[in-house]
Amino acid sequence: MAAVVPRVNVADCEANATAIIEQCGRLAGRAVRLAVFPELSITSYTVGDLLHSRTLLDSAYAELHRIAAETASMPIVAVVGVPINMNSTVVNCAAVISSGRIHAVVGKTYLPNYNEFYENRWFTPAESNSTIFVVDGVRFAVEICEDLWAPIAPSTHLALAGAEVLLNLSASDEIGGKQATL
Repeated sequence: MAAVVPRVNVADCEANATAIIEQCGRLAGRAVRLAVFPELSITSYTVGDLLHSRTLLDSAYAELHRIAAETASMPIVAVVGVPINMNSTVVNCAAVISSGRIHAVVGKTYLPNYNEFYENRWFTPAESNSTIFVVDGVRFAVEICEDLWAPIAPSTHLALAGAEVLLNLSASDEIGGKQATL
């Protein structure tokens, strides 16, 4: 298993998808069977109000399908972050991809809306997720960032339902220039 943190280009879905595909190829060559990428890795987390752009959403969706197609022959399961237009609302999602298919899309349930986070401005919360996936006999589940901080996190229910590995796609705004002193 691998957690991948690629360099992303803000709103450049094609370049970000290409980086994801290249990373999947490298990891598959090292016998990695499961790779998790960051939240909104196809668009970048910092696209802000561009999440209201049909052009960006259509590009992200097309690149999600390109990732599936171009990794079809790779023996790897990739979990990538992507905004998806669902019934005229946008949901912050994690897509589970392998064998040329998008097996599932898991939406973020709990949206942060404090400090530098403005997700209620861009996203609609998803319904609770109960999907458990299996790769090489290992049962895994997916949640996204803030879901982990909920009073009863989706991962709690997923673990009780048998998930052995819990993947959490996470990202954050840039708040550059700050430095913590310990």
